[in-house]
Amino acid sequence: MQRVACGIERFSPPDFESAHQLPQPTTPEPRENVLEYLDVAVLFLALLLSSYLVLKKRSRKLIFVLMIFSIAYFGFWREGCICPIGAIQNAVLTIFDADYAASITVILFLLLPLAFTLFFGRMFCAGVCPLGAIQDVFLLKPI
Repeated sequence: MQRVACGIERFSPPDFESAHQLPQPTTPEPRENVLEYLDVAVLFLALLLSSYLVLKKRSRKLIFVLMIFSIAYFGFWREGCICPIGAIQNAVLTIFDADYAASITVILFLLLPLAFTLFFGRMFCAGVCPLGAIQDVFLLKPI
């Protein structure tokens, strides 16, 4: 049995009388391995910095700067922020589906925030999570 990630066509595509061709679905090209490991290193350093700023410095301004960096790096330059739900889904899919294998960087993107949460508290949520950061930005300046 073949497992397909995209949806199965339940109904046949319409017959067009023109020369219209249905587009072929494409997947984005994977990033280079060096960039994947760079992303993990940046995540680790951002979590360390967030822990330091929250627990030692207690500087809300510097945490805000870290949040802006997280939005810029993880949200725009990396072209996709860290999704806690997606990381859990990838880990569960790796465990229960023999046809799917998550890379070490995907597993590290799940385990690093979990480890920092266990040892230091919600450091990922405090300054690194781009989703929470964008909410904090709009809290300061509502649209």
